[in-house]
Amino acid sequence: AESFRSHVRLRSRLSCCHTSSGAMDEQQISSRVSFDTCTREGMDSLLQGNIESALHRLDAAYYLFPEKRALLWQRGIACYYAGRYEDGAAQFEIDMEENGCEVEEVLWHFMCNCKLWGYSRAKKQGFLRLRGAVTVAPMREVLELFEGGKCVTDVIQAAMPAPGQLTYVESYNGSDALAYANFYSALYYEVTENFSAAMVHLERAAEFQNPDFIGKLMKFHYELYKLKVYFPRLMPRALCGQANHSFSAIIQGGWQLSKGHSTSPAQTPESVVTSLLKAIDCGMTSVDCGDIYTGVELTYGKLLNAHSKRGGKRSDIQIHTKLVPDLQVIHACKVDETYVRSVVSRSLGRLGTSYLDLVQFYWWDRSMPQFLDVVHYLSLLQQEGTVRNIGLTNFDVAQCQQIVATGVEVATVQ
Repeated sequence: AESFRSHVRLRSRLSCCHTSSGAMDEQQISSRVSFDTCTREGMDSLLQGNIESALHRLDAAYYLFPEKRALLWQRGIACYYAGRYEDGAAQFEIDMEENGCEVEEVLWHFMCNCKLWGYSRAKKQGFLRLRGAVTVAPMREVLELFEGGKCVTDVIQAAMPAPGQLTYVESYNGSDALAYANFYSALYYEVTENFSAAMVHLERAAEFQNPDFIGKLMKFHYELYKLKVYFPRLMPRALCGQANHSFSAIIQGGWQLSKGHSTSPAQTPESVVTSLLKAIDCGMTSVDCGDIYTGVELTYGKLLNAHSKRGGKRSDIQIHTKLVPDLQVIHACKVDETYVRSVVSRSLGRLGTSYLDLVQFYWWDRSMPQFLDVVHYLSLLQQEGTVRNIGLTNFDVAQCQQIVATGVEVATVQ
């Protein structure tokens, strides 16, 4: 399905190209755009972290130059990083029909299958067949590592020069074989879910700074893995509420970000968003705020938007806001369902989202028993899906017991 959608998107883009006399067909377009330009720009975009742009160019090469599809191993790698694992596996199968001697194609095909099915099933399915001997160091040992016949130590030793002979063992394009040994050892640890060991070998591979494309890809993969896989696994998660709401054990507070409470005169919404994106990449994915924290929900709305623009999902970030009815409204006994819905709707608008992960309810005057009604109104919003979980702020044990006795599930008490 994703392959079909990519094809449709590409066809749509191609249909937008025109000359003065009308629409250009694919043959006319291919006469103006070279295969080498598409692949070179695609590789450059990938190494710069712009995966969508890379696939735009490499998909163009795939459709405009069908006679050269077996040369597009770069497209298979880009598909892997884009999560288009079926497309990636299919690309490497096309490549191997034409060039059956390349171990790296076999390995990337296998890694695509690992993403689709898991390591054990992918291993049972087997590897693409090589037609010829493996002569590049240390790729024979790397393949045997993935197949289960060698260990990482064997791979590293195969890439090391004999004592007193060479300064280093050459691999592809004169590159240091130890870089390849560490890189593919890391990828093996990654697919077998030994994430700490993968991190060690990726860091070693990146240090070599081999000048070829795969050498540069080692650095790219290291940075991507560090941010997207390794760091988030260091942050413990907590579960609570309905459907096991998951949030980071350390939460970014929002009170000090509100107008009048910041201790940093240089603090701006933009600088806050930049800092929070870095924190999210390190696994601190949950943020706390309140409807009465001036400007903070708007800032978090910018955070959600910035995360979306870089390819992130709404579910990556947990928004914990508050419902704090005004004291004068409480005393006037006007905190009714309409009031509660309006406050929640205002928070949704500020944040630019369709739901709130957690709404924490605060009540200024505990002598006013209408707080039980407010919890009921929140439970209605929870049933509708606007509020995912209900929390309490500064309620004592007796009041919490009163609320729980109504049948409402309280996820958290702050």
